[in-house]
Amino acid sequence: MVLAHLFPFLTMTSGSMTTRLTLMEAAHVLIRDGDPLVAAGIVFFTMVAPFVLVAGMLYVAAPLRHGVALPGAMRVTRWLQWMEPWSMLEVFLLGLIVSS
Repeated sequence: MVLAHLFPFLTMTSGSMTTRLTLMEAAHVLIRDGDPLVAAGIVFFTMVAPFVLVAGMLYVAAPLRHGVALPGAMRVTRWLQWMEPWSMLEVFLLGLIVSS
């Protein structure tokens, strides 16, 4: 995840001018250009949601290596299973765009 956020994901070249954007820079440009909802979606689905999912997995799995279950681990596990289909939302959105 760190590499995905550090390196540019979008490069545009027009004549001799080249622009490269990381995910955060893209969100910033969208906010500046008047699309705050799209920018919020980018930040949430590429940064916040993956971080929360990884943190939840670590909360459940790391203590289990030592034979300990932390309080609320079952609730977090159920939540992670419920969120699993949404963990690749960009694939769903790409499918929606291609199909229309």
